[in-house]
Amino acid sequence: MSLSHIGAWLVALVWFAWASAVDTQLSLAAATSPWVPSLGVALMVAWAVRMEAGTLWALACLAALARGSFSVEPPVAILAGNLAVVMLIRFGRRSFDLARPIGRSLVAGAVAAGWVLWAWLVLFARHGEGAHPTWEVLAKAGASTALLTLLLGGYFAKLPGARALLERRSLR
Repeated sequence: MSLSHIGAWLVALVWFAWASAVDTQLSLAAATSPWVPSLGVALMVAWAVRMEAGTLWALACLAALARGSFSVEPPVAILAGNLAVVMLIRFGRRSFDLARPIGRSLVAGAVAAGWVLWAWLVLFARHGEGAHPTWEVLAKAGASTALLTLLLGGYFAKLPGARALLERRSLR
């Protein structure tokens, strides 16, 4: 692994940390508006659909590390959620062209809705209580993140450090 690839992974960690911090602040507003998109999900999906399949696991661990730094959710649940996203994307890439804007945004919407459901399941398993999310809340979270990914997904691939990360053999 070259020095430029190490730098790219460190810059990716910074981008994920920034996105996780913004998501944490926006989630406070989610109590008043369920239309708040998930920036971390949009960033991960925009990069994951373009990356080599072997590097997706490292991307999931990096995203989990950044999200765990700003979240009160258990780190194991965050890692499991990110690994599930990677498996979904790896499966979807075999059947569909997810690098296209529509495919990328549909995946991001499904992942965002899945994160809301997964967060509730973790909360329910830990405490045995909590209001389950309605279909309307899941649809709004998915739609807002899908729209964000549709509009900005191409720009996320052009962020500083992303070019070296999205190249072939970025872990070698």
